[in-house]
Amino acid sequence: MNCYDRNALRGAVVVPLATPFHEDGRPDEDGLLRLLDFVTDGGCQGALVLGTSGETASIPPEDRLRITEISCERLKGKGGAFIGIGDNCLSTSIDYARHALKAGADAVVAHCPSYFPIGPVELEAYYLKLADSIDGPLFIYNIPPTTHHSIPLDTLEALSHHRNIVGVKDSEANLERLIAVSERFRDRDDFAVLCGAAGFSAPAMQAGALGFVPSAGNIAPAICREISDRSLAGDFEGAKESQRRMDTVNRIYAKGGTLADTLPRLKVAMSMLGFGSGSVRPPLISMIEELRGAVREEMAAQGLV
Repeated sequence: MNCYDRNALRGAVVVPLATPFHEDGRPDEDGLLRLLDFVTDGGCQGALVLGTSGETASIPPEDRLRITEISCERLKGKGGAFIGIGDNCLSTSIDYARHALKAGADAVVAHCPSYFPIGPVELEAYYLKLADSIDGPLFIYNIPPTTHHSIPLDTLEALSHHRNIVGVKDSEANLERLIAVSERFRDRDDFAVLCGAAGFSAPAMQAGALGFVPSAGNIAPAICREISDRSLAGDFEGAKESQRRMDTVNRIYAKGGTLADTLPRLKVAMSMLGFGSGSVRPPLISMIEELRGAVREEMAAQGLV
């Protein structure tokens, strides 16, 4: 997938993979490979590996490198490999990015640093330095719940003119914001908007987003693909119907409102499809036995198991 070409991203459904783990916390490489196949065979055009759903911040560097390598190899010729390289240390992010691009990543994805209180000037300088330091496509990742910063639209506009900055994955759960960012860049041929707040995927695509990044794709990729197909066909009412179906899938695991609540549930749901043990890594707490019965019942009601 050539991420410098906006047309290559049109209608892209990029699943943010929840990294499968063994019960002892080691990455389940076989489970990861099966999950990558499941996502692409289900009609999704790629995967975001080592993003927020992937628990990247809790994975040791050596495991991140290995996950990157096997994911890029598996996705080759099957779908886009989007690799998360975010870190509070800029030089570490640069190293991760160079490694990912060498391994065959189609693009790298970076959230902003989260420790210091910074503003638009620091955000712009950070991303420009990162983009200058790599030789490949970079997506900016806006996710205020974890970084505590919302990247202003004017800052995105300024950054969007750097050759290596090809788009934004915007996960700010604010419909007004998502419509504004989608409309702002809809006519640009060198910058793509991917909606990262899955509940707003259909309206974001109607407003001009090229695609979206739904965690529901870890258990129901075909339903996610429907939103894209209907949106591209101009069937926005049909896309809303598919959005409602995806929202129903989301409710299997999106309970409680925080990632500490949703990720353990998503992992249990995935384990029922053969992707990992259901475990999460600290500081999140695995709740496999406590959740198994209720999650299975909800998945069965939707025909997912």
